[in-house]
Amino acid sequence: MEIRLDGKSAVITGGSKGLGLAMAQRFAASGADVAILARSPDTLAEAKAKIQAGAKGKVATVSADVSKAADIRRAYDTVMSELGKIDILVNNAGQATRGPSVELTDEMWQSDLDLKLFAQIRLARLVFPQMKERIINVLNIGAKGFRRRFLRDRLRDQRRRRPLPGGVGPFRAGAVSLRGAERRSNPDRTSLGRHEIASLCSQ
Repeated sequence: MEIRLDGKSAVITGGSKGLGLAMAQRFAASGADVAILARSPDTLAEAKAKIQAGAKGKVATVSADVSKAADIRRAYDTVMSELGKIDILVNNAGQATRGPSVELTDEMWQSDLDLKLFAQIRLARLVFPQMKERIINVLNIGAKGFRRRFLRDRLRDQRRRRPLPGGVGPFRAGAVSLRGAERRSNPDRTSLGRHEIASLCSQ
């Protein structure tokens, strides 16, 4: 099944490698204009070349540390200048600090919260006024996936455009857990691959 995203603009944090890069490549190949955010300019340049190889639209890169509020604002302004709008936001940046809980300092906890929680809050707050499609928050690529029935019911609810908490009107936001080959080893678990993600964003 071919999913088309022509005329859409997508922003992906942590988009220079791994899952973020894979999503950026798929979105771009499906016709979307894509902007990827990451910290390293060199890694961004390499990622841009890979995305452009199959892209149908614009590809923009922004060097930014999304754990910092000022960087998020600057990145948002840059994306708006280059793409003109944002239809899809994928909050994908972040990795967890590991270690025994008694050894994790307040600074380590705050760093994780700034990168994985507050970055999502700040970016979502900026795009909400113009958001037309969907925000995807990648919470954990190693957690158990949703059961099929639960995921189906949640998607049905989202299609009805139920208001989000806090008076955020008719916008829809998705939080999904992604796994690689989990579906093959356990058919009761549901994982979302690149085709499913693109399908959700095209609705």
